[in-house]
Amino acid sequence: MAPQFSVFELLYGARWYIALALGALYLWQSYKSYRRLSHIKGPWLAQWSQLWLLGSIYRQQTHLEMHEVSKKYGEP
Repeated sequence: MAPQFSVFELLYGARWYIALALGALYLWQSYKSYRRLSHIKGPWLAQWSQLWLLGSIYRQQTHLEMHEVSKKYGEP
C-alpha cells in the first residue's frame, strides 16, 4: 500500500522551492519595474525598493528629504 501524504506535508517538504520561486518572482518584478522607470533620476535605493521612503518616514524627515531630492534631481 502506498503511503498517503496530505497537501500540507507536501507543501512543507517543498517550502524551500516555494520560497525560492517567490524570491525569484520578486526579483523579476523589481527588475522589470526598474527597467521601465530607469530614465527617471533619483536616489539609487529608491530605484529598486521602497526602503528609502520607509527609512525617511521612520526618521520623520520625509518632507526634508523630498525637498533635497527635488533640488538635486529636479522637480517633475
